[in-house]
Amino acid sequence: MADQPLTLIDPARGPGDPPWQGVDDPVMGGRSRGRVVFESGVMRFLGELSLAGGGGFSSVRTVGRTWNLTGRSALLLTVRGDGREYQVRLHDGALWQGRRVGHGFRFVAHAGPWQQVEVELDALVPVCRGEEVPAPRLDRSRVLDLGLLIADRRAGPFSLEVAGIQAR
Repeated sequence: MADQPLTLIDPARGPGDPPWQGVDDPVMGGRSRGRVVFESGVMRFLGELSLAGGGGFSSVRTVGRTWNLTGRSALLLTVRGDGREYQVRLHDGALWQGRRVGHGFRFVAHAGPWQQVEVELDALVPVCRGEEVPAPRLDRSRVLDLGLLIADRRAGPFSLEVAGIQAR
């Protein structure tokens, strides 16, 4: 096990470290929209979730960064939200029936003070298009991106603030 936490996301570094890319439900006919904004050393994943047109999800993920989490057992997310359920997802390049597999964990981000959400890497569930799939466990030696997603089936605005994400 590694001695020091590994910082994956530090919003104080700014919007390009690492860069973020949005993936919303318009890719399948929906109307949700989300984005990442950096303000005062905090990253905000915010937008509007719509259930129209068969939609119902909004997500963002890092691009251009690979992490080796070998020897790490958990993620530590420092977040504050709006009382809605979010997901953190890690991707290692695995496919299931030709589609991208994410290894995810659901959490509720409460409004008010910052909270620390601890996510055991062994608790990550392989999912593809919102459904659990029989894919192998996360390959910790090659995490290709980290994502945040909302798909709680509640239309309306959302906002998740992130002060940092580390692996321990």
